[in-house]
Amino acid sequence: MYNKLLISAGGGIISRSQQAEQAKAATIAIGLGGTGISCLRELKKEVFNKLQPDPSASDIPSYSHIKFLAVDTDKTSLGDTGSIDTIDSNTEFFDISCPDIISLLNRVTTLKNDPHLTWLSNSINILNASAGAGGVRQIGRLLLMQSSREFERRIEELIESAKRNLPGDAPLNIHIFTGIGGGTGSGTFMDVCYIVQYALKRLGLYGKAQTCGFFFLPDVNIDNVSNAEVKAYIPVNGFAAMKELDYAMSYHMNGGEWNQVYDTFAVQSKDAPVKLAHLITGKTASGATRDKSYEYAMRVVVDYVLEFMTKPYISEGNSASDGNFTIESHIANIKRITGMVPKKFGACYDYCVLGASNNYLPYK
Repeated sequence: MYNKLLISAGGGIISRSQQAEQAKAATIAIGLGGTGISCLRELKKEVFNKLQPDPSASDIPSYSHIKFLAVDTDKTSLGDTGSIDTIDSNTEFFDISCPDIISLLNRVTTLKNDPHLTWLSNSINILNASAGAGGVRQIGRLLLMQSSREFERRIEELIESAKRNLPGDAPLNIHIFTGIGGGTGSGTFMDVCYIVQYALKRLGLYGKAQTCGFFFLPDVNIDNVSNAEVKAYIPVNGFAAMKELDYAMSYHMNGGEWNQVYDTFAVQSKDAPVKLAHLITGKTASGATRDKSYEYAMRVVVDYVLEFMTKPYISEGNSASDGNFTIESHIANIKRITGMVPKKFGACYDYCVLGASNNYLPYK
């Protein structure tokens, strides 16, 4: 563990006086696929750098109310470098990989007989059978479906663990990070959002938790890859994912619903997948591509999410009701500023767009 705290590895024992105080809130951060896990790692690093750890006699910092979970079909995305942002493969990784994708796909006709797999296509072409979902959204979704019961239980365990020893009314914030141009994140994000809803209902917390989705648009990934085949499928997957997301975010207007049978349970919901959906771009407000847009997009999201984890500074003579930055208060501010102009007048406030501008806020 100590090698992860070396300054040379991006760590170091940082004085608590140089760090911000944690908000009294439980946080679950879920990264889907390679892009989502990149964001998860960046967030974990900044938590260690910028937030005061739990009170402890140990020199090794711990954050019992902040939980990280990486979900992927390819374990190499964890990028174990021994630094403080490394995802622990034993406690922070949910593996949905398959050692023989080709054999699995050869059983499609049989698989489609299962009630939870009727959506499978009879013909799935895979570009790279040795790398996760191979850029195919249906494969990413299929692999999550194989472990849906275990995944739901894992989410329940994380929520209960993060809330332990917090006041009953302490906020619960769940952040889901994913790219929408690949195979794993793009193929699993809708199911993950609704399985999270199901877990919250089982725990009696539905309606009390704040859920945010962070969806990295295709331009973020295209500038980060060189393979021509990958560049070709990223915008196609992104378009399909956005069609699904946009329809689900509009259930309250189009009369639709999410109705999916899983391994041992079913989820039926007329609610949007998340309370607040963020679209992440690597472009400027004028549409120009930023230098190192992938890294920029990660920083934008991490800076934003840290606001939910940090207790705001209250100057003398001022006060705050609970000392926490919540999604509800953020949505209220959006409504106040924008007036929530209805869609029929040409504006849509189902989404918040991050990445057009960003200011660095010093924490220490």
